[in-house]
Amino acid sequence: MYCTSRKLATSTVVQAWVREAARDGKTDTYTGKRTTPRTTWDAPLAIKILSGLDKGKVIMAKARDISLGGLGLISRVEIPQHVEVEISVGSNARSAKGRIMHSSRALGGFIIGIQFDIPAPSPTRRLAG
Repeated sequence: MYCTSRKLATSTVVQAWVREAARDGKTDTYTGKRTTPRTTWDAPLAIKILSGLDKGKVIMAKARDISLGGLGLISRVEIPQHVEVEISVGSNARSAKGRIMHSSRALGGFIIGIQFDIPAPSPTRRLAG
């Protein structure tokens, strides 16, 4: 028998953020296109750009919602699609990495969607038996 595994970005940091959001936010029940429920979240974010022309720049933003798979935020600055970022909450040292999946102009700024990095599948291995 062969076994492969692929997990969502369920790092302890992301799990803690989702639990924090669940304490005060509302979780959706829409399962049409999402694999994990999304919860509203109101938290200050620091978004460090890891790739592209603005590499090294830090943008302050506000969380909109979160799930184990990603994060929605509102920013006054547009971040281009596919840019790699590191997200931290306020001045907290804990962070998670992700990639910008969409950016849409909104009143007063941009609504941006980030997909958390998903660890690569573990190598296929043969199980005894």
